[in-house]
Amino acid sequence: MTACEREPSSGVPNAAPSLSLSLPADVRAQIAVATDVAAFETGLPSAPRPWEVSDSALVQHVRGANGIVYIALRAAGSARLSSTARLEPSKLFPGRLVSRGTRAGISAMEIRAVIGQLEVFGVKPLQYFNFIAVLRAQIDADSAPQLSRLGFVDYLEPEAQRITYDGSPMSAIGTGLPLLALQGGQQTPWGISMVRAPQAWPLSTGQGARVLFIDTDREANHPDLLTLPISNCVGAYGGCDETDPASHGTPVVGVATALNNSVGVVGVAPAIAASDIFVWAACSGGQCDQANIISGVQWARTNLGSRGVINFSLSTDVDIQSLHDVITQNWLAGQSMVASAGNIGTTQIRYPAGWDEVIGVSGVRQDTVFANPSGSGCTVNSNRGAHVFIAAPFLAQTTSVPSTYGTWCGNSFSAPHVTGAVALMLARHPTWDNAKAVSQLKAYSLDRGPVGYDNEYGYGLLEADLAVGLYQPTNTTGTIVNNRPRISWGSVLLAVRYDIYRRMMHHGGSQGHMWAKCAETTSTTWTDFQAIVTSFYGYNTGGTPYPTKGVGYYVEAVTASGRTSGINTFVDYVVSSDAAPC
Repeated sequence: MTACEREPSSGVPNAAPSLSLSLPADVRAQIAVATDVAAFETGLPSAPRPWEVSDSALVQHVRGANGIVYIALRAAGSARLSSTARLEPSKLFPGRLVSRGTRAGISAMEIRAVIGQLEVFGVKPLQYFNFIAVLRAQIDADSAPQLSRLGFVDYLEPEAQRITYDGSPMSAIGTGLPLLALQGGQQTPWGISMVRAPQAWPLSTGQGARVLFIDTDREANHPDLLTLPISNCVGAYGGCDETDPASHGTPVVGVATALNNSVGVVGVAPAIAASDIFVWAACSGGQCDQANIISGVQWARTNLGSRGVINFSLSTDVDIQSLHDVITQNWLAGQSMVASAGNIGTTQIRYPAGWDEVIGVSGVRQDTVFANPSGSGCTVNSNRGAHVFIAAPFLAQTTSVPSTYGTWCGNSFSAPHVTGAVALMLARHPTWDNAKAVSQLKAYSLDRGPVGYDNEYGYGLLEADLAVGLYQPTNTTGTIVNNRPRISWGSVLLAVRYDIYRRMMHHGGSQGHMWAKCAETTSTTWTDFQAIVTSFYGYNTGGTPYPTKGVGYYVEAVTASGRTSGINTFVDYVVSSDAAPC
């Protein structure tokens, strides 16, 4: 039995003490406005974390975190998250199971009461995260086992110490870089071309999308980046006032959003409005703060909207439950999240890319070969592994500080290529949600490596134009005109033609011709003059037996390059006789 699974100890005060008046004003304010937190489903680690193995390991890890812990609260008597673990289908990877559980709900009144009780045990509250009912606090490491067993504690975890951003500059910052941008005029970086962003721009340039970068801050007045409202520049380290030449946020933001103007470079989604770009500075000096990252994700839940996109060009080898909880809440709220797969060149799972709600991105070189070894002067290599969903350029020619350009490498720059593509999709298709964005990336990436999914390229190399403009035909209707079946469908952006497939079904559906292509058309309506029908049968009959002979159809959209969409809804009719073969 692990430290987090043992039964609660006795000794909890019966009365709920008031919050200490010595608490910092900001912490008191956070707790004072705490709201009820409803039960929610969240992901769980696939294996026990080191501090869950024994009390001594818990004490050791809390001591290593300087006594800073995250205490998840629950209503007394409710089930712990760990006790509700079960395997469920993955959101991102068909056929894969992930561990999930239920965080019990807790009322605002109980939250304030149990925090007061925790103070009696010597807990010093530092910050409260409302959406997930988690208290960041400082404790005596030796008290961690007792605290973890209290009846109102769901889990207790030490603060992570190894969250880093995943990229570094390859070229000197300033003049002398081999960029046309420094010689006058604008160039399109090879990575932007590789992911086919220019081919997507006639369909979408990102206007209307909302994106948050959780990173270091970025340069406020770079000539190739929009000047953001001060309210869009947030986080513990500023947001938009970077002057350090090693700035990480400036090149990351540039990959996704650099302007399509007459200077410098251009990003994947160059027309996102300044009011819709946000920078949450959670990182500095090569490290990122767990509390600040959670704060940024929680802020996005409130301010970014249900169709926002969050970019994490950072990673850790620690499966942080409290961060996973808040990311889960944002996924449930409809937001899309993208993260780098890591730069240590191994199969080690990195987080947040390793969680089922986050699109994990690996890297490729300029020749589209997996970036391990990365080559081209880059000193880091892309991770591979089960957390990789899609691949994108590992090297980037992008904006740098001060007001110039540089060549950077790492999966920090793979991730914003994908973030930009998701922004293009959601800007063009207001009805799409995060699940649809995931399915588009999976369906229309360019397969690389072994056929199908692999743990280097994931489902393949990002192709932004197909993600935006190729999808299965929708709004199918079936009609009968002069006893002939007619089908109609909605147009698809990149389609240059539509292929119509048909098959005959006989008495119960167990016998019949295989699907065969019947026609090609540039129209969105087609009539089959070879079949005579008596009635319209329906859509998506699947294996339902036909009352008599039937004929079914589906449509695929085809691009100029021959890429095909998924099929649309099946349309079925009852026929009076067999139709001529297609």
